[in-house]
Amino acid sequence: KTKKIFDKKKSHIGDDKTTTREDLHGRIQCCSCNALFCSQACYSKKLHQFGSCCLETKLLKDLPTLLLDDDEDEDYGEHTTRINVQAPVVLAAVLFLQLAHHFRTNDQPLEAHWFQRACGIAEDLQRLELGKRCIDQQDQQVRYTLQPLYEYMVGLLSLEDDEQIPLSLELLHSLASKAARNGFGLRTQSPFKPYYTGLLRKANYGGRESAKHSEHMQKLAAALGKDRLYRGMDREIESLVAPEIIALFPLTTYCNHSCSPNAQVRSQEFVDAHIDVVAIKDIAIGNEVCISYIGLGDLRWGWRSKFQRQKELQGRYLFHCECDRCMNEEDYRTAPTL
Repeated sequence: KTKKIFDKKKSHIGDDKTTTREDLHGRIQCCSCNALFCSQACYSKKLHQFGSCCLETKLLKDLPTLLLDDDEDEDYGEHTTRINVQAPVVLAAVLFLQLAHHFRTNDQPLEAHWFQRACGIAEDLQRLELGKRCIDQQDQQVRYTLQPLYEYMVGLLSLEDDEQIPLSLELLHSLASKAARNGFGLRTQSPFKPYYTGLLRKANYGGRESAKHSEHMQKLAAALGKDRLYRGMDREIESLVAPEIIALFPLTTYCNHSCSPNAQVRSQEFVDAHIDVVAIKDIAIGNEVCISYIGLGDLRWGWRSKFQRQKELQGRYLFHCECDRCMNEEDYRTAPTL
């Protein structure tokens, strides 16, 4: 079936040894790592930015086991299929791969990348609690680090000693901090949910004790990669096929926060890696465009208090808000902004 569906051919870009195959829908698959791309243009862009898709595929496959905390091990029980990795850490690792390719193929310094100018420094990693949690043997304090991931990246990229000076652990820490402080959270849609909910509906037609019900339950368990079903399996599978991800967009990265914003991000219109920032108030020429980094509440469930907003902003974005609404909260109690 594979030979009929896919047409294997040499890659147009990169190593001549790299081969791809194209299916009937025009999707491109790498024959080395099986990474799938929506088109030849998408695949070519990946090669231009990273040099190879295979390194990223291997990284994402190995990443879940690289940052186990000191009080954890790899035995998470029979129902656990993976270890969750913080989205900013995943994005930081991918950005590090991209920067390494940039460093090796361009004369421009690493600082030329736009996300290098985004807020966030290596020291923020501790306050954001990102990476591997470990106990300092000297003062018994909790520390966070991406050292195991960095050592893995050094080996994956075969970094020379002189390359490890600009492509350092500090750079990886700063990328994770920037991703956490500037990233825009997204959740992918699950292609699997309609399938297994359809099986559940069919299974109930003949009654729970019928052979038909048993047959459909076995099919559903097999589709989920298990021998049997257990409570909560659907939520576990959804966390795998519809993960929460984070993305960096230049436009939102450069927008400051306000609890009384004059614009908002339309995430529901996220198509082809683009988002929209739409004005929700009249904005005079020369005025700053501000968005809200957090949910402000609504008329139905109530507007969030200054304390609630400040607590989330301090915890997630590491700053104390001094916008007009926070400085004059009383003026906004009877006139919500959104």
